[in-house]
Amino acid sequence: MKNILKSVLVIIYFYLYKISIYIPFALLDFNYEDIPVFYNIITQIVFVISLAIIYKKDLKIYLEDFKKNGISHMKVGFNYWLVGLSVMIVSNIIIGLFSPLSLPENEQAVRHALDQNAIYMAISAVLIAPVIEETLFKKTLFDMINNKKFFVIISGIIFGAFHIIGSAESLYSWLYIIPYASLGIAFSYTFVKTNNILTPIIMHSFHNLITILQIFLLF
Repeated sequence: MKNILKSVLVIIYFYLYKISIYIPFALLDFNYEDIPVFYNIITQIVFVISLAIIYKKDLKIYLEDFKKNGISHMKVGFNYWLVGLSVMIVSNIIIGLFSPLSLPENEQAVRHALDQNAIYMAISAVLIAPVIEETLFKKTLFDMINNKKFFVIISGIIFGAFHIIGSAESLYSWLYIIPYASLGIAFSYTFVKTNNILTPIIMHSFHNLITILQIFLLF
């Protein structure tokens, strides 16, 4: 019960944080794109630090475990990432056959953001977002759901929806929950198998790094 309450409070804290950091700019009638990059980076780093403080006991256990079993954990993480990535690629191809969208709108938004400020997006996507997302979609939900199979599915679906909701403009956009959820399920299963949140965080960072490098090199 204590873990469930803590998880609920962390989720509420996340959404309050997301709202509160932009209130001053909304009151001043700032456009989102006009918000200083350093402000976004600092607020995200502060949030990551706050998560580390909230989960400091768990983090200590994860770090000690990773020192002993890091190599085996990463092998597990890499294998499940390959499976998730394969499903992601295949589902993207199938959706692309009948969808009028050339790219998922989330990916279009990412490419636009990279064009606007590549350094910020690289730091955010590779170093910050994986910590926040894996903590919210894996650690908090894992502490709330006893059934591991149910956790893996629910966590993956929420992960997929999170990457679609903010940018979805048509019904076709929601089909892209499938490829994102496949990756989310792979990361969730990695967490269950290794019992260490650091493993999916590192694999998530690795995936985002590969994605950003691909965009830079191919587009």
